[in-house]
Amino acid sequence: MFHGPNGISVAIAANHLPVDEVLEAFFGELDAALTTAGAGVRTWPGGNSFPAYLPGTAPRIAEGAVVNAATLRQGPVAAGSIVRIFGTNLERGVVRVNGAVDDTLWTDASDLQVRVPLSARGRTQFQVTRDGQPSNMVTVEVAPASPGIFTLSRNGYGQVAALNQNLTLNSISTQPTSGHHPDEPAVSHEATVR
Repeated sequence: MFHGPNGISVAIAANHLPVDEVLEAFFGELDAALTTAGAGVRTWPGGNSFPAYLPGTAPRIAEGAVVNAATLRQGPVAAGSIVRIFGTNLERGVVRVNGAVDDTLWTDASDLQVRVPLSARGRTQFQVTRDGQPSNMVTVEVAPASPGIFTLSRNGYGQVAALNQNLTLNSISTQPTSGHHPDEPAVSHEATVR
């Protein structure tokens, strides 16, 4: 069994199992439940293809998958911050936040990045439309602030992704060079998020 963004998928290969009344009863109940739900496939289709099990072309936002782009953590996001939306069939999708079209910063088939509008407050709805097909709507809390720091590991942990004034990666080994503001000390601190 696999719990994916479009629901639960079950595949059972029951060839060559020993005859067992309990096992036979279990598979009988499972078959009846799937058939009643309209999800059962009673015979193996020609060409070894199960087109009914494909997710289709409509976009779908995974549950709890509108997250802070820096930390990849669920929870409140802030107006003006960048969020990542994970799901399926998101490539070339148009994101609507509370019904208004939002500018997409980056997209691929399972990941979209957008900036939360500055006007967003409280419970905010996100939806993706692709080729005229809308996704499910996901509600996310938008707070006045929700800090997040981009890191080199791209998951919110480890060394901070920050540049010095000369555009070198900030770390203990790369000290700022001349050209920094004269009122600021020329020191470098490697920051780590834990």
